[in-house]
Amino acid sequence: MIYDKERNGFFCKGKFIVNNFPIRTEKYTDLELFLRYFPIQFSHIKDATNWSQTIQDKYNAIRIAFEELKNLIDIYWKEYCDDIKIRSTQYLIALTLKYETFMNCIYSFCESLAMIIKLIYPKMNLTSKFSKLRSEILSEKIMIDDDFCHLMKITDWYDEVHWIRTEATHSLFGFLFFSKDGKPGYLNQIYNKRKGVPSNKNVDNIKDHIKFEKDTVSGRVKIEIDNIDNHIDIIFSEFNKFLFEFGKIGLKLINFDLQNVDICFQNSITYQIGTKLITINDIKNDQPGICTKLYDECPMKNYCKAYTKAS
Repeated sequence: MIYDKERNGFFCKGKFIVNNFPIRTEKYTDLELFLRYFPIQFSHIKDATNWSQTIQDKYNAIRIAFEELKNLIDIYWKEYCDDIKIRSTQYLIALTLKYETFMNCIYSFCESLAMIIKLIYPKMNLTSKFSKLRSEILSEKIMIDDDFCHLMKITDWYDEVHWIRTEATHSLFGFLFFSKDGKPGYLNQIYNKRKGVPSNKNVDNIKDHIKFEKDTVSGRVKIEIDNIDNHIDIIFSEFNKFLFEFGKIGLKLINFDLQNVDICFQNSITYQIGTKLITINDIKNDQPGICTKLYDECPMKNYCKAYTKAS
């Protein structure tokens, strides 16, 4: 068998067999490494693997929701911006739904992240609610460490996510409109009376892209966003900065010499599976790890540094 590195497969009895496990070329982020080794470092935590996978899946859900909303705006708005008939009720509802779904995905991610933090520090009796955890850290009611204090100081974006998600979930479905510059905007009213929510007594337009005004008819405060396209760009960018910082904090909690199993070869036809043990130090230093599947017929043995290292 001759392994073809460029095509990621090998020839066997005149047929080309593809390696069904994709070879990763880009570097792992700190967050990815933290989640990958979290179940090993914190093996005493019940369902540690599930919590790690949940964070990965929920981030993917956020990314998908973001991309779908951007595509919907591009396809239906930018392409048909001169056709008023396109601005139908069905289109507006679809855009509103995608927008509120994007916010809810981020909210859901943060709730799971708060649970992971709570599980990491069981003796501190932390809350599993992100909003409350954030508030208690910022008010110095609790002190995990300086890193977490700094982390919560870059979560202004969460207020907007929480306001929009809470009202859309528990009160009114938002209303989409087209602003003066022709961009899709969003409007809703605030019914929730929890602490920190803008009310008639504390209306304050603290940011350029989001406004709070008292409705003259209902007497309630309105949330108004002139450009949801611009708004989700801001939220997604700030959220990713937050994750970048959390990844650095999380990785400090992991032993870089812990070994994890990595699949390097998999084929659904021949049922061959190749695995290796690899540490974070290996990954950081571009080391191959150590092969755990030593057999002479391995199609990658002449090209795999992990195989050579093990033998």
